[in-house]
Amino acid sequence: MRGLRPADIHVEIDLAGTKPGERTFDLTAQQVREPRDLEVVQIVPSQFHIAFDTRVTREVEVRPRVIGNFAPGLRIASAVADPRMIAITGPRRRVEAVDSAITDPVDATGTVERASFTTHAYVSDPLVQLVRPAPVRVTVIMEKIRSSSGGF
Repeated sequence: MRGLRPADIHVEIDLAGTKPGERTFDLTAQQVREPRDLEVVQIVPSQFHIAFDTRVTREVEVRPRVIGNFAPGLRIASAVADPRMIAITGPRRRVEAVDSAITDPVDATGTVERASFTTHAYVSDPLVQLVRPAPVRVTVIMEKIRSSSGGF
């Protein structure tokens, strides 16, 4: 037992023909591969549950996040990401639940008219990935706040 390593014991499960959906597998001593001089007496847990899904890829919009302190009388007119769309991939149910990718925040403090920033986009679901992660250019365009000319 002293020389036994975790890699010396493993379980083999046949997943051939498995279709999308949830499935529970029973674990038996016959599925355990162990060194010849050991015998499996009990398996805990005796079952495991897995959800299978197909892998899909689709395009989603990239939504820029802009932060900062702006000069009085100015506000953000628009923030545009380039590229505007990005491909994501992962399990079908998870990919279909994603409505957009967002950028890391860009600090547009001090921007008076227009400025461009380079950042990255991401999806918060760890099971969904960007197909080709690449820098995203965010262009921020400012505008003057129109004052209402209503007097008392």
